[in-house]
Amino acid sequence: MIQIKLVIGLEQGLHTRPCSLLVELFEGSDAVLKTSSGQASLTSMLSLMTLGAEFGETVTIEASEITPEQQSGAKEILKAQ
Repeated sequence: MIQIKLVIGLEQGLHTRPCSLLVELFEGSDAVLKTSSGQASLTSMLSLMTLGAEFGETVTIEASEITPEQQSGAKEILKAQ
């Protein structure tokens, strides 16, 4: 499994719009987003939103394959630091 760690730079945390963009970016993938409170499939917007990931929190994206476009897209969507 490939992992990338990112720090959420969105002041509002992980809310509707970034969740929607992440689901679109990782469509058809086995990727999950892991936080200190749990994990959720990156293909399920509702699951992502229930994590309640906040500004400054470190999250991990884990998948069997992560393309360079997905990695850079996730960084941009999360305004990762």
